Amino acid sequence: MDKRNLITVTLLLSALAFNPLVAREGESYTVSQQQRNSVSDEIASRLHQQGLEEEAAVKLAKALVDDDVHFAFMLENLLARCEMLKRDEVLEYLSKAALFRQKVALHSYGQLVHMVTKIQRGAPDESVLQKLHTVAQLNQTIVV
Repeated sequence: MDKRNLITVTLLLSALAFNPLVAREGESYTVSQQQRNSVSDEIASRLHQQGLEEEAAVKLAKALVDDDVHFAFMLENLLARCEMLKRDEVLEYLSKAALFRQKVALHSYGQLVHMVTKIQRGAPDESVLQKLHTVAQLNQTIVV
C-alpha cells in the first residue's frame, strides 16, 4: 500500500513539474510559426505605411515572396547566422525591392552580398562573407 502511494505521488509530481515545460515549448513554436507566415504581410504593411494602397501593397509583397513558408525559413537562416543584421533593416530592404518589383533570391550568394552591402552601406568583411556563403548553401537546400 505504501509503494502504491509513493508511485502515485511521484507520478503526480512529475506530471506537474513537466507540464509547464511542454506548454512553453508549444507556445514558442506557435509564435515562430506565426512569424514565419507573416513575412509578406510585414512587407505589405511597410509598403502601406509608405503611402501605397493596401491592395497594391499586398500584391507587390506577394510578387516578391512566392512561397511564404520557404522564404521565411530562408530569412530566419540569414538572421540567425548574421547577427549584425536586424530584422527591421532586412524587411525595409525587402519592401524597397518589392516596391521596385525586383526579385530577391535569399539562396543566392551574390544577392545576399548585395543586400548586406546596401544595408550596411559598405563592403562586408571576410567573416561576414563566409557567413553569407554558409547561409546561401543552407538556403539552397530549402529551395530544392
